[in-house]
Amino acid sequence: MKKTISLNGAWSLSYLDALSGKRLEVYDREGASTVEAIVPGNTDLDLSRAGILPADLMKGMNTMKATFTETCDYPSAREL
Repeated sequence: MKKTISLNGAWSLSYLDALSGKRLEVYDREGASTVEAIVPGNTDLDLSRAGILPADLMKGMNTMKATFTETCDYPSAREL
């Protein structure tokens, strides 16, 4: 019998520098290097909700402020 497990809901999102494997020196409003994430979802939206990226990512040059996320690794809890 096949068992299905839903991953939907609240999770924690950690982000690391892809080259060094170290946590980025980017923090949310509470000073944490891990932010709350929603699954299914999008890392840019999670970082925006945490105050790390602008609220309106499509306004003006705000997309440029999100370019650092393109080189991030998002490890699972077992990799941390």
